[in-house]
Amino acid sequence: MKKGISPPPPPPPPPRKGSLRGQKCSPSVKMKKIGWVKLPLDKQDTNSVWRKMKDEKISKQIMSRCEYLFEDLGSQKTTQRSSSKSKIQLLELQRSNQIQIVLKVLPFTFDEICSSLINLDISKWTLSQLLSLQSILPTKKEKELISSYKGNIESLELSDQYFSKILKTEEMMMKMFNVSIDDLINSLISRASFQDEFLMLSDHVELIINALDSIKNSQDDLTKFLEIFLAVGHCMDGPSNRGGCDAVKLESLLKFKNTKSSRDTKMTAFHFVAEIIQKSNDTKFIQLPQKLECVHRACKVDVTDVTQKLTELKESVQIVKDFIEKDRSGKMMELLGEFDAAASIKLTNLSENLLESKEKTQNLMKIYGCDSDTSFLQIWSDILIEFQTSLGDLNKWEQEEEVRECKRSC
Repeated sequence: MKKGISPPPPPPPPPRKGSLRGQKCSPSVKMKKIGWVKLPLDKQDTNSVWRKMKDEKISKQIMSRCEYLFEDLGSQKTTQRSSSKSKIQLLELQRSNQIQIVLKVLPFTFDEICSSLINLDISKWTLSQLLSLQSILPTKKEKELISSYKGNIESLELSDQYFSKILKTEEMMMKMFNVSIDDLINSLISRASFQDEFLMLSDHVELIINALDSIKNSQDDLTKFLEIFLAVGHCMDGPSNRGGCDAVKLESLLKFKNTKSSRDTKMTAFHFVAEIIQKSNDTKFIQLPQKLECVHRACKVDVTDVTQKLTELKESVQIVKDFIEKDRSGKMMELLGEFDAAASIKLTNLSENLLESKEKTQNLMKIYGCDSDTSFLQIWSDILIEFQTSLGDLNKWEQEEEVRECKRSC
C-alpha cells in the first residue's frame, strides 16, 4: 500500500433476513412516493449514523396499515372524474347545483318523493320541506328540455334524472287524479301555512278592535282631558285669529310640545297641561296612558297590509278549492275537503271582524273630528306617549328640586 493513502472503508454488512434496509418492498397496492433523496451507504463515513442504525423489521400488520393509509388513489380519482365527465347535463349548471343542494337537505330519496306524491302520503312533510320541494319543481321550459331527451336516463346528471322521474310521476298523477304536482304542492303549502297566517291576522284585527273599544269606553275622561288642552290654548292664543276656537284637529295637540316657556326653556305647553292634571290629583287622567296602553300596540298594525294579506289568504284557499274540483277520483276531497270548509268559515268571520274595525274607526274619527287621511290610533298613541313623558319630566324635576333644596338647607 502506498504511503499516505488510507485504506478504503469496509463494505456494509449484508442485510439480515427480514430487514428492509437496502431492499425494495413489493406492497400489494400502488403506494404514494416519499420523494426523498437516497445516499449510498458505502460512501458514508464510518461514524455515520446511517452505518450504526439497527435493522428494523416491519410486521405484516404495520405493512397492511401503511398500505391502507398511503395507498395512491390518484388513478381511482382520475377514473371517477372521467366518469363524471361522461354524464350528460341538460340543465344549466347553476340550476343543476341548486337542485342537488336541496335534494341533499330533504330527508327523502327520489323514489320516496315520487311515492309520497302518487300516494298522497304527505303526513311526514313539513312546511319548510314543501317549500323546498316547490323550489325544485321543473318549469315549463325545463319540462320540455327533459322530455326531448330520448337517451338512457342513467347517463344523465343527478338533477336531470330527478326531473325525469318527477315528469313520469306527474304523468301518472294526471291519469289518476287529473292534477299536476304544482297544483298539489301549492295546495299543501296553502293548508300548511294557513293556520299561522290566519292567527296572526286575527290577532292584529282583535288588537285594533280592543284599542278602539278602549278609546270609546274612555270617552268621558278623554273629553275632559281635551278640555284642559282647549282651555290652555284659549289662554295662550288670546284674541288672535286662532283664539276662541271650540274644536281643533286632534293631531294639532302635539304642537303643545313645540311651544317652550319663555322663563323655563325646558318647560313646554304640554308640560304645563300635564302639570295642571298632576296637581289635580285626579288618577283617572294620570292613569290614562296605562289604561289605553293597547293603543300603542294597535297603532303599529297596518290595516292596509292586513287587508292585503287577508285577500292573499282567501286566494290561497281558493287554490285548494280549484284543486279539489279538478280531481276526478275524489281523493283530494278526502285529503283537503275538511280544511277547505273550516278555512272558509274562519275567513268569513275574519272579514267581518276587519269590517267592524274599519266601521268603528270611522265612527270614532267623526266623534273626534279627524279626517279620512288621519291615522287615528297613531295620533292618540303619540298624544298619550307625550303626556306620559311630560309627567315623567315633571316628577324628575320635582325630585331634582328637592335634592337642591336639601343641599341649601344643609
